[in-house]
Parts: sequence; C-alpha cells; structure tokens
Amino acid sequence: MSFWYNMNGADIGVLRVQLETVDLSANMTLWDYGANVGDVWNPGQVPIIMDSSNYWIVFEMLKGGGDEGDTAIDDITFSEVICGVSPPYADPDSKTTTPRPTTVPVTTPGIKYGCNFDIDWCDFAQSTTDDIQWSRTNLLTPTSSSGPESDHTTGDETGFYVFTEGTYNQRKTAAFTSPTLPASWGGACVDFWYHMWGVHMGTLNVYAEENSTSINLLWTRSGSRARVWYQSRVHYSTLSEFKFVFEGIMGIDLSSDIALDDIYITPGPCPAIHACSFEDADICGYKQDLTDDFDWVWGNGSTTTPYTGPSVDVTLGTDEGHYMYIEASNQNPGTSARLISQRFTPDENTTDICWSFFYHMYGDQMGTLNTWVEGGSIPSWTFTSDGGVADRWYYAEFGVTSQSSYTIAFEGVVGSGSRGDIAIDEVDYKPGPCAFGNGIFIRHINTHNQP
Repeated sequence: MSFWYNMNGADIGVLRVQLETVDLSANMTLWDYGANVGDVWNPGQVPIIMDSSNYWIVFEMLKGGGDEGDTAIDDITFSEVICGVSPPYADPDSKTTTPRPTTVPVTTPGIKYGCNFDIDWCDFAQSTTDDIQWSRTNLLTPTSSSGPESDHTTGDETGFYVFTEGTYNQRKTAAFTSPTLPASWGGACVDFWYHMWGVHMGTLNVYAEENSTSINLLWTRSGSRARVWYQSRVHYSTLSEFKFVFEGIMGIDLSSDIALDDIYITPGPCPAIHACSFEDADICGYKQDLTDDFDWVWGNGSTTTPYTGPSVDVTLGTDEGHYMYIEASNQNPGTSARLISQRFTPDENTTDICWSFFYHMYGDQMGTLNTWVEGGSIPSWTFTSDGGVADRWYYAEFGVTSQSSYTIAFEGVVGSGSRGDIAIDEVDYKPGPCAFGNGIFIRHINTHNQP
C-alpha cells in the first residue's frame, strides 16, 4: 500500500498505519512515524502480508503536545507488488540507525525561558544540596525496566531529555532549578513533560523557591504510570524573585527512573488546557458540578460493574490509560452527573469552534449522554442508547458559535439499571465549523474482559 502524508507543525504527533482483522483476532502496527517535516507532501509505503482473513487498514493519528501540528493523508493506493516500509525509520520493528529528518525550527511566542535539552541544559542548573545529579541522554536509561523509550521533543534518538537513575540510588534525591525569575513578572507558569514508569517508582516534586528558607511545594506525583510522556502546567504567584525547582526522589529499588523534557516558563498565569486525554489526575482542570446528583469518576481498565463500561482508554488503548466515566451502580434512574471544562475564550478572529470527544456507552441498561454549552437551554449534542451500542469507543463532534467565553459540560444520565456506565475520553477542539456529523464510529476497538 502506498500513500502521501503531510506532517507540519511544532506540536506534530504520531501517524500510525494499523492492520485490524474484522473478527478482532489480530491488531498490528505496520507503520509508525512522528516528525515535523514542514509543509511538503512525502510518499509513504508499507507491505501488507495477510492470509485469507478479512481486514481493515486503519490510519490513526496520535495528537502531539499542542495545537500547532496538522497531519494530512492523500492518494492511498493498493498494488499487488512486493515492497518494503518507506521511509525506513517508520518501520516499528526496524533497528536501523538511519536518522529521522531534522525537525523544522520554530519559536513559540510568549516563552521567556525554555529548554528541550537537545543541546545542553540551557539556563537550568543542577542543585548543590541534593544527593545525586540529574543526567542528560538521548538513549534509554541504564535501567531497562524503567525510563522512557525516547525523548518527548523528537520521539527518536536525535532528541535528548534529563533523568534520574534509580540503580544504586534508592531513596536518594536529585534536584535542578530554573533561572531566577524577576519580581516584575508577578509570578509565572511552567509547562513541562514528565515520565514516571517503573514498578519501584518514587516521587517527582515541583517547588517555588523565593529564598533559601522559603520553599513552597506546588505539584507532586508518586508511583508508576504508563510508559508515555505526560504534560502538566503549574502556576506560582508572587511579588518576589523566585526559581522553580524540580526534585526527583528515587523509589525503593532500581526501577524508578524519572525523566523530564520540554520545560517552558512564561510570565503570568497558565493558560487553560482545553484538550484533555484525562491521563493526569488533575483532569486538565475539569470540575465536578456541585448542583448535580453524583460525580464522574477518573478511571482506567474496566469499571466495577460487569457487562458495561470500557476496559481500555482511547489515548493508550490499554488498561493503563485513563478516562472519565459515570458509575451507574447504586444510582437512581434519571439522576445525572455533570463534568465542567475550564472557561474557553475564542480567538478574536474565530467565532466557530468544533469540539470533539470519544464516548463509550456499552450496556443493556444504558441512559443518555449530553453535552451542554454554558447558558444553553438544550443540549448541543445528545445520545440515548437502546442497549444496542457495541463495546467500543465512538467519535462525536459538536459546534459552538460564540464571541464570548464559555464552559462546556458533559452530562451522564443514569438509565434503567447498573449496566449503564458511560465514559468519555480525548476531548479536543479546533477552529472552524465541524466537518462531520455526530457519533461517527472510529476503529478503536475494545476487547472487554468479562468475568
């Protein structure tokens, strides 16, 4: 199979080509690539070797860390010829050392201090009062059972990141600091990507240090997560000079490597994170409605009730990935739970916004899922299942036209019984009207683990 792809933007994600049998007996990645190669079309090619089973070819796009990363595909052709993977570094099983193309250099407006660690430590400095030092690498960490597979910036061996080594350093601490930030800023926002995979994982802390005796803990995470990079943002308000401090505390054994990458600091408060995969416990600042009947739940794997709910998320496609859901057990039919986004302010040149999300409504006692725009009298999108929805994630869009700021809310309404868990994942938005209708099925298949 041959095709053409265009991957342009500083926040480009990963494009994957997958083969999936109709009977769900096989699902494999054939082609995997993620790099900003500029505004040009490039040829792609992948061999398809399959027996008599019927199958789909699935193009899957994993979103990058921001909004500046668009991917397009065109001219898909199937030919009965022998071919290999092109470009060669898109082969998931390849061990080639061929470097990927250099990413297009960009500048990000508003960033005052930032570092992707690809060249050096930039303006960040190692602490002199900790137990061990952070290390910088473009390879795997020495501990095979911990650490990332690549950096966050480039996703391959050309990119660097910093990490703490857990081997022989049990329960020790390592810290580094940002440059001193001026009092005139009135505070700052630090945006960073972190990686914490390993069964003996310790703790990552972020502090604000105004002087040697005034240190404020702003953010902390402990324990192992999936082997992916996670984004977080932290704001600190002050009228004094200060530094951000990143502290890694090793776990009880060697599998506790902590990594950081793409740290950027800007004056003032942090912008809201409206696109959300719900992989972090702060769920992108979404809030529970205090006037509804019960709350949404942050979950992963299967829900507690058999024969309803997902068993994997959309983002990772595994039971380690997270999503939000309503637990229908012990709730009365017709009661509801609402999850409210942070306030969204449209760009002055854009009044139309297309919001998208994935939903999962598997169960024979299912209720209703609504989306609401602040101030609306009817749902902007609604779906009620009659019990015939399959055990898989579906994709939906709804448009909002507004020049004023607003919030959106996801409302789950309980159906006739406990087998009515409703889940959502991968909320996103883009400027302009929606291109598709509501409830379009995408081929992200769940295989539910029934008891």
